[in-house]
Amino acid sequence: MSSVKPNPKGSRQHDHVLQGKINDASIYDLEHLFGDRHSEGDGHKISCEWYLVTPHGSATIHNYWSFNEGEWSILTANDRTASLVVAWLREHKVKAYLKPHV
Repeated sequence: MSSVKPNPKGSRQHDHVLQGKINDASIYDLEHLFGDRHSEGDGHKISCEWYLVTPHGSATIHNYWSFNEGEWSILTANDRTASLVVAWLREHKVKAYLKPHV
């Protein structure tokens, strides 16, 4: 399976939309997978973020307005990248799922 890696530039893409969610993963679980967080957030809505790259595009994982420990959002620009990130996380025993399209 293709890999998901931290963006070595530590930069965020701004064309991402919510494509999926992660449940029951601590900040330490994600740091184990992705290393140190790229951002400490904005001090209001987000407390940390990771910027990722895949063969199909980039992704962002953060805890936007999540007051429940362990809930994270997966943001990407396309469904293919979202599917790849969710599959990769599941391979690593993280409870992740795609957001249903309505």
